[in-house]
Amino acid sequence: ELQRVQGLLGAVLEKKNNRKTAPSKIQQPTNFTANLNLDLNSLPPTPGGGSDIPTNFSSKDEEIAALKSSNKKLEMEKRLRKADAQFLEQSLNDKDQMLCEVANVLDAVEKHQESLEKENTELAEALSRTQSILASRESELLRIKGINADE
Repeated sequence: ELQRVQGLLGAVLEKKNNRKTAPSKIQQPTNFTANLNLDLNSLPPTPGGGSDIPTNFSSKDEEIAALKSSNKKLEMEKRLRKADAQFLEQSLNDKDQMLCEVANVLDAVEKHQESLEKENTELAEALSRTQSILASRESELLRIKGINADE
């Protein structure tokens, strides 16, 4: 059982080490962003993002308003990505800490198991010696009584 647990822990630690060496990439916001109850589609489109932004404005004020709303949307997306990254990083750190604690517990269990196995071996040897002594004393007692041990 101990070997099975050690194998599982080894696989987890190997995955952990592989994750640390691989470059970290955050592709898309996770469900964390959905939990914020924000609808990014309700915000105005980003500048340079396509045909949704009118290119000919009737006044500078309209252009400024469109750019401000686009900037607001970009800032919101940036904050969400940053919050997402922080949340994921904290989750990874928590899991790493938990893995370290599990590794420490398994080390303690392994040491305890080794001491129990050593004690078991010592007790088995003592039992064997005691049985030999007992058998010797029984045969000596029978010999003293004058009874043949084969009878």
